[in-house]
Parts: sequence; structure tokens; C-alpha cells
Amino acid sequence: MARKLRFYYIWNIKHILVGVIVILISLIAIVGFYSYPRWYNFYKLSRYDKVAWGKVLSFHEKSIIRQTQYGSGLKVDHFKVKYTFSYSDSTYIINEEVNGTFLNGYRLRNVLSKQDSIAKIRFLSSDPSDSMVDLTEIKE
Repeated sequence: MARKLRFYYIWNIKHILVGVIVILISLIAIVGFYSYPRWYNFYKLSRYDKVAWGKVLSFHEKSIIRQTQYGSGLKVDHFKVKYTFSYSDSTYIINEEVNGTFLNGYRLRNVLSKQDSIAKIRFLSSDPSDSMVDLTEIKE
């Protein structure tokens, strides 16, 4: 008589495969959740067609106090950044709000700690006042 494969062996394999699939979906969701600010920032930067180096004049943290079950906590909501850049014989001074992530705060502090405070500015050639500071690349 031929040896038959018992049902509980297949049942265990099915449970193992379902568990692996659930773990993979969970990992993808976690990576997506924590990478969303970078993806969104990349999407916003892709709208602009021109690049110039500009000078960051100042930035201020705008914080909010959040009440949780463990007590109140201070959270940086956004940064107000003031910068200037030149394009086609015109100088623009722009006030912008940047997401309050730890990485943006670190890069802004890094830019302002340098002697010249230069950062990359992306803008539309049709309307240079529509611009955004690009903190992904900092001039050394």
C-alpha cells in the first residue's frame, strides 16, 4: 500500500504559509508608514523643474502639546523656514512651512550651522515664487 500524505501535514503547511504572508504584509505596512514622509516629500519636489542654490535666513519650530494617557508631550508640528534665492535678475524671499520631522529639523540645523547657510531650492520656471527648499542635498 502506498504511503498517503496525511491531512494534518498539509494543514500545518497552510498555516505556516498564511503566517508568513501576514508577517510580510505587516512588514510592508510598517515600512510604508515610516517612509511616507520621504515619499510625499519626493513627490512634492518632483513638481518643480528648476533648481537654484539659495540662502536659508532663519527657521522656527512650531510645536504643539499633545495630551496622551501617559501625560502631555511636546511635538514639533512644522518648521517655518525663511529663505532667499535669485533667478533671472530677480531675488525672491520666501516663507515656507516644512514638515516637522526629526530629519528635517536636523538638516535645517545643519544648514544654519554652516558659514554660508546654503541649501538647494526647487521652483517652477513659470512662477519662481512657487518654490520649495530641498533638504535632501546640502552644499558642503
